[in-house]
Amino acid sequence: MRSRRALLPNNQLSQRRHRPDYVLLLIAAALLVIGLIVVYAISPGLAAQRKVGANYYVLKQVIAILLGIGAFVAVSQLPLKLFKQATYALVGLSVISSIAVLVLGAKVNGAYLWLQMAGLSSQTG
Repeated sequence: MRSRRALLPNNQLSQRRHRPDYVLLLIAAALLVIGLIVVYAISPGLAAQRKVGANYYVLKQVIAILLGIGAFVAVSQLPLKLFKQATYALVGLSVISSIAVLVLGAKVNGAYLWLQMAGLSSQTG
């Protein structure tokens, strides 16, 4: 079994303590593909109804997937110690965003789940 080593900031090698969870990665990839297929299937009907291009919703979904993968790769490179240090700040941010949804959120089907700012919307809750 090969050992995986990571380079520390002071140029020392350190033993990696764990391997990536490939099963979880495969499940996430499968869900992304299934979601893209569903959007592709319903896209022509929605596009005709809302008078937008035939691939409008598929393109939006692909962009969202690529942004999500980019964010995943960027955050996965951060050290775990950083998240441990920011625990209280992250919890506080979660509480503030939950309250913001109640105050500023758009009501969709009877639930306040969407925050819309500067032309972008984010689902929370």
